[in-house]
Amino acid sequence: MWRKIKNILFYHWPIHLINIVLLLLPDCMPVNKVRGTLMKPFFKRCGRNLQVCSNVYFTHIENISVGDNVFIGRNSWIGGYGEVIISDNVMIGPGVLIASANHKYTNETIRFGGYEQSTIQIGKEVWVGGNTSILPGVNIINNTVVAAGSVVNKSNLTPYSLIGGVPAKELKKSI
Repeated sequence: MWRKIKNILFYHWPIHLINIVLLLLPDCMPVNKVRGTLMKPFFKRCGRNLQVCSNVYFTHIENISVGDNVFIGRNSWIGGYGEVIISDNVMIGPGVLIASANHKYTNETIRFGGYEQSTIQIGKEVWVGGNTSILPGVNIINNTVVAAGSVVNKSNLTPYSLIGGVPAKELKKSI
């Protein structure tokens, strides 16, 4: 119980306060950089020049690592129940869901069956299009473009590729 209270006080409340205070300001580069700078101490690791737009929600931010020059679009949700690693020069579009845990089915129940956690890795120079869902255990390799509206449930193995669809698959090599 004390662990939950500590988690709420040290990780959830400060992030909510930062979002509430800066929600009144427009989504523009200086405000996004201020938001990123204020959130930086709460990440497991955070590089330089993080830009976070409004209404971005992090859970278990202490399990999320962010590289240099990362942009996270508005209304995104990043769940760090498992580990989330976002490398350098990554652009995450608006409305993106990154979920590093999933419910598991045990004792004939899903609701109370607990969670399965897996690491999500997003490589360098990746562009994640808007309204994309990235599911647990996915590794998006360097220099990949993820088409908007995709559901990424498997890792891609080809750099410089375009992936997309539901479920996501390789659409084009050598972009």
